[in-house]
Amino acid sequence: MYRLLSPAKINTFLNVIGKTKDGYHIIDSHLQLVSLFDEFLIKEAKNTIIKCNTNIAQDQNIIFRTMSWFEKRYKKRHKFQIKLTKNIPIGSGLGGGSSNAATMLNFLCHYNGISNKHLDYKDLAIEIGADVPFFVNSRSCYVGGIGEIILKEKSRNSNFLLIVPNFEVSTKKVFQSNLIKIENKRREELNSLFTPLIKISDKFSKFYNDLISLEPIFKDKLKLSGSGGSLFIENPTKKEVAFLEKEKAQKFRVFLVEGLKYYHFKEDWGVAKW
Repeated sequence: MYRLLSPAKINTFLNVIGKTKDGYHIIDSHLQLVSLFDEFLIKEAKNTIIKCNTNIAQDQNIIFRTMSWFEKRYKKRHKFQIKLTKNIPIGSGLGGGSSNAATMLNFLCHYNGISNKHLDYKDLAIEIGADVPFFVNSRSCYVGGIGEIILKEKSRNSNFLLIVPNFEVSTKKVFQSNLIKIENKRREELNSLFTPLIKISDKFSKFYNDLISLEPIFKDKLKLSGSGGSLFIENPTKKEVAFLEKEKAQKFRVFLVEGLKYYHFKEDWGVAKW
């Protein structure tokens, strides 16, 4: 029996700096691990079954795709019973799906005695998800390419207040919007996907503007994480935390998390009760 934790991330900035010939967006971004986790319980079984506390169809689960990718490349076969507890909101831009995939990959490498350094990051980014290489690497850092190029390690020793709307945002629709402005240089205050998201999603536009109307100073503090609908405030005041906790009701969820320099999946593996 294994217990594994799967962390969330935020993009402290995300610049789209070009496109490949195949149509993939080339990014310059900083990804920060944060202390919000999904939890895996894994044990060997006669058939592979994934149980989850959210409504995800088993055949659409990214964990199945990840296992298939691994088994095809390493000519392995596995049968596990997996219990996944989702705490990272789905479709929020916090990387929950990619983190789950990377956790499973790191586990499969460990289980089979294979170094995760042999994984093909470009193939992972294309076949499974652009953020998967980052989570496999498990360190806060700058990334490039379509997400497969791991650059300089960098972590912000900050607290982050995550504000997550009660709706999902389609990453695919954001990237296919043709509204993304290509940046010529790094702008660490910018997320290139913010303006397209405002324009294509009435729900997100209302969510953002409602927050601004609650407290005008939020306009200078709120930043978009990734391509989902989550916003964050870095190093919020106690007053801001209390205010948003009070206002959330059924409108949104809030999480106060810490930035993590790195996360070693192996150190958290251990025996657990099913």
